[in-house]
Amino acid sequence: MDAGRTLLWGHLVGFLLLVAWAPFDSAEPSVPTMAAGAGAGLFGLAGLFFLYTGLARGRAAVVAPTAAVVGAVVPVVFGLLSGDSPGLAGWVGVVVALPAIYLVSQVEGSGRRAAGLGHGLAAGSLFGGYFVLLALASGETGMWPLLASRALTAVLLAVVALVTKRQWLRPPTGGTAAAVFGVGALDLVGNIGYLLAAAVGNLVVVAVVASFYPAVTVALAKVVHNESLSTPQMAGVLLALVSVASFSIP
Repeated sequence: MDAGRTLLWGHLVGFLLLVAWAPFDSAEPSVPTMAAGAGAGLFGLAGLFFLYTGLARGRAAVVAPTAAVVGAVVPVVFGLLSGDSPGLAGWVGVVVALPAIYLVSQVEGSGRRAAGLGHGLAAGSLFGGYFVLLALASGETGMWPLLASRALTAVLLAVVALVTKRQWLRPPTGGTAAAVFGVGALDLVGNIGYLLAAAVGNLVVVAVVASFYPAVTVALAKVVHNESLSTPQMAGVLLALVSVASFSIP
């Protein structure tokens, strides 16, 4: 099952779960938060486009870590300009986190014809914009920003499928269907966690911790597929632990 079809059905799963939750959400939707949520959806979807294109045309070992680090730097800069300061221990965590994100995102096998640095920078900038917009939509808003985000991305992906990729519209079956449901549900849970954390925490810290997602992928690859970790990845995981420990210091 290709990435586009997975994205379409995964986003549709997230949208339907949010629709099911909406009647029980006590928060009142507002135009600004719904607009910010929709904008975040556009940024995230565009970021995935540049990421996947860069991985296909360039070197994964360049594209992936660049996107991860830039995706963390953008909300850090925005947070600092907005007056969010994480404190001394938090700064230690931020300084350690950036090389950790880079190292843990390293992908072996770089036999590509072009580096794809531009795609990585574009993807990371868009992911960073996603983090910022979703943080701006957080607060006493419930899940409405995420509903707007998933509604827009599901519709856009469906339109692309109707125009150019009709095979995406075929519903997955069997074990693939269960996997896609899991992808959509877990993606939604991660976004809910970020939305809630951004509402109560420091944007600099929250965004940097959220940018550690490559470490989870690396860990799962080790546990599920028994993939070996490269020396840079091991160093990145250790630095990530140091960074998270620093963020936990009051």
